[in-house]
Amino acid sequence: MGLLNSGALAFNSVLLLVCWSSVGTSLLVFMAVVDVQLAGIYVMGLVGIAHLFNAVDNIGSKHIIAFLFSFGILLLGLGMIKEAGIGLSESESVKAFIGFASEASVIGFAIGTIVALITRSSASVSMLVIILNISGVLPLHDAVTIVFGASAGSGLSVVMATSRMHGKMRQLAIYHSLVKIIGVVVLLPFFWLDQEWIKIVLLPFFTNLSVGTLIALIYFSLQLTGAITASLIQGKLLSLLNWLCPPILDEKLFTPLYIYPEASADADMAIILATKEQDRLLAALPEYLETIRLETETTLAKIPIDIRHSTACHLGNKIRSFMEETALHNDSETEIERIFALQSLNEAIMSLQNSLASFVETLQSIKNPDAGWTASMIEGLHFVLIMLAEALTKDGTEDRELLLTLTSDRSKLMDKIRDSMLSEKSGDLVERQALFVSTGIFERIIWLVRQIVLSKSPLNTVTST
Repeated sequence: MGLLNSGALAFNSVLLLVCWSSVGTSLLVFMAVVDVQLAGIYVMGLVGIAHLFNAVDNIGSKHIIAFLFSFGILLLGLGMIKEAGIGLSESESVKAFIGFASEASVIGFAIGTIVALITRSSASVSMLVIILNISGVLPLHDAVTIVFGASAGSGLSVVMATSRMHGKMRQLAIYHSLVKIIGVVVLLPFFWLDQEWIKIVLLPFFTNLSVGTLIALIYFSLQLTGAITASLIQGKLLSLLNWLCPPILDEKLFTPLYIYPEASADADMAIILATKEQDRLLAALPEYLETIRLETETTLAKIPIDIRHSTACHLGNKIRSFMEETALHNDSETEIERIFALQSLNEAIMSLQNSLASFVETLQSIKNPDAGWTASMIEGLHFVLIMLAEALTKDGTEDRELLLTLTSDRSKLMDKIRDSMLSEKSGDLVERQALFVSTGIFERIIWLVRQIVLSKSPLNTVTST
């Protein structure tokens, strides 16, 4: 979901990644057959030595050490699960519970599903099942039944955990669940029709393998079957996902496309990437007015102003945090000057976004925005914002000079407009008040546009030198 949200991968690529990742997690189940706790202790020892020699101060080795730490914790956790499973096998209550689960396959399947919903991991449940089987508590048939239920339950747990998500994020969670369930649906009938199929099909080929390894192979076959089947019918699954959870209009509207944490170490690269993100915000400023421009019927006009504004502010905050991180990693006086200039520009853009949102929300209460001063302000401001985007993103010197002329002091003109509004006695009082307030916001927007144009030029000069 993080890769999809950042734009690093296309949606179809992410689906394939999710589809086959479950096959990779099967390795964890095979680890339950061997002793991995000692390996985890050695890995954690290496991490400790790396910290002792301050290897984490290097940006490149920092991520490697973090990965080793996570991997070591994983191995230690697997070892702890095995130890806990051995302790459970000696409990009389656990034996009674296993006896209850063995009464019917449906009960064992339900237990596997419920436990996986709680732990959110079919691999962990399968590992525990293998340990109980090795200890002689859980028969092979019941162990396999619980593994089937756990595989289905882990998919459902992802859907439950992402119940508040929408659009592509929600589709990704549902797809993960479908892959798990498909594997169970395809293989479960063979298991229930002939309960001896494990011995008939698998044992002749793997006579030298332990029963625990056979359970791990069955778990692997579940994931592999789901991945292959989902890959073959991915087009139909996409249609189903679009029906179950339609994409939302504002999705990925202002997700970061260029900035990423590692780039903050290089000031030149960071400024280039942050500038590209700011250019996206500048280019999208005219779209704020789409909801109140009556002649536009595009999809942009269908996105509510609160959603558009919140997503744009989210990107602005991301840029702010990114530049603060860049300032911490670079202490050169020239670099700091460029970073501060970019931060100042970012704050001006965010102030302009706030003013535009207030302007639109104020004019939305007017029933006839295409008449009189309202239409003039909307269309005039739309033209100025288009010029701003073109002048700054395309480095147009002539457009910049024209924009400075258009945004010069017009306070006397605005005062005359407000006086004429006050002198009018006709019309709804609420609409007249909204229009009066909008003139003040309009004046502030024009002033902010001028400040952005003036602040952009010094930054470009410093960057080019």
